[in-house]
Amino acid sequence: MSDSQQPANDAEAFDIDKVDDEIKALLGFEPVPRAVIVKGSWTPELQREFIARVAVHGSIQQACDEMGKNRTGFTRLSKHKQGASFREACRKAAELARQRIAAQARPEERFQFERHGYF
Repeated sequence: MSDSQQPANDAEAFDIDKVDDEIKALLGFEPVPRAVIVKGSWTPELQREFIARVAVHGSIQQACDEMGKNRTGFTRLSKHKQGASFREACRKAAELARQRIAAQARPEERFQFERHGYF
């Protein structure tokens, strides 16, 4: 059984070569090895794309949806015994997104973010 879904639309194509240097720095993690590579697998390239997408908006679910991936695939990667580097990259990507969103927020929005523990 594949843990992939169809992407919402072609407009969500993502060019990993066009991400900025802060995001590129996150992509040097050690991908989670997969025992078998089949259509729809979380290849090293897709794992890096996922981290880049999380770094853009901070949402694991949104990144999965944009890529046409089921969140259970992400959960398997993050729980894998060799997934520490992936988990750390994901944590750093989400933190980068939070910092960027907070920096762009109006003062009253920043207060709400901080009050509710988003940052």
